[in-house]
Amino acid sequence: SYWRGGPKAKLVEYRFASLIGRKDAFFHNSGSAALLTGLYALGANEYSTVAISSSGFVASLNALYHMQSRPVFLPTDEQTLVCQADVSEWVANPVDILLVTQLLGNVVDIDYVLRTTQARLLLEDASQALGSILNGQYVGARGDVSTFAGSNRKLLGAGQGGINVYD
Repeated sequence: SYWRGGPKAKLVEYRFASLIGRKDAFFHNSGSAALLTGLYALGANEYSTVAISSSGFVASLNALYHMQSRPVFLPTDEQTLVCQADVSEWVANPVDILLVTQLLGNVVDIDYVLRTTQARLLLEDASQALGSILNGQYVGARGDVSTFAGSNRKLLGAGQGGINVYD
């Protein structure tokens, strides 16, 4: 644990960002904090509409609650447990931010969901799909900000903590 400091921690951030194909990374005390910071970095506020998967963990919804943003829930495919269905019927107006959850190694067709929600920005929660690839890129490479959690139940088992990757 450090506050934007230690050289070994900075090296891990750099290596992790490079692995995902991003320029930089920043450690947090939890994946939840990484989600909250990601929303903050994208300018979420009480006037923002954020589309989120109806499956996943409560951390996404908690982050929206703390930013006072309005959630729009997207349908979940019964087989993959990620948002793959036609979401156009679920979103009446364009959304400000799309918070996509890559779950249990299954990946979301981000281009399709971005197109149908008309979201301006993407926060990609890739905590449950580290190492998965979509269209030749690792998950986490597409978000304006992407998050990973280090919980022992996640694929980045680090005991705890979270990390944001970004350009």
